Amino acid sequence: MAKEQRILSRRKEIAIRQTCKLSASKNDQEQRIKVARLHERIANARIDYLHKVSTEIINMRS
Repeated sequence: MAKEQRILSRRKEIAIRQTCKLSASKNDQEQRIKVARLHERIANARIDYLHKVSTEIINMRS
């Protein structure tokens, strides 16, 4: 995930230095989608872990 975000941030820095907008090229769009998918996977993993832990706690108490 860090690698994908690094690629995006480098492109953003270059665009800022050249005082132009970050291009909406297909590669940029694909890179944003990759980062978004990674964020979603991490969020889902966290939620899954919390569900498993809470279920385990409830089953122990019953």
